[in-house]
Amino acid sequence: MVQEKFGKGVLDMVYSTDEEQEKRKRLQVELQLAAEAVQECIKQNAARVQDQEAYNAEYNRLADEYERAKQELADTEAAITEKAVQRDTVERFLEELGKQKEPLMDFDEDAWYGLVDHMEVKSKEDITVIFKDGTEVKA
Repeated sequence: MVQEKFGKGVLDMVYSTDEEQEKRKRLQVELQLAAEAVQECIKQNAARVQDQEAYNAEYNRLADEYERAKQELADTEAAITEKAVQRDTVERFLEELGKQKEPLMDFDEDAWYGLVDHMEVKSKEDITVIFKDGTEVKA
């Protein structure tokens, strides 16, 4: 029903993870190469005598590169997951909204739980309703 009324293409466009998926592939390769470079550095240090200060500097540089790629990959995977969760939330929101045959005239508990994520009450005069699609309405 969401695809009929809202358009699957719009959701695909808004919640596309194509860029993140490509970035993840690139980072996975980068991470593998960084791990191999660290292993090669260790292997060469074990195989021949070399200046340990230079070795430690190179090892630390390579290890930092590996850790940076690892963190960037984790951040990218978190972004992919977050978009998937957001899309699912919006789809459920739209499904629930689509079930409404006519405007609500009275409080409907099912609609409330289906549409509202939470409320923020800061004071008697400062109340915000946050819907599952992210829309915020000041009450």
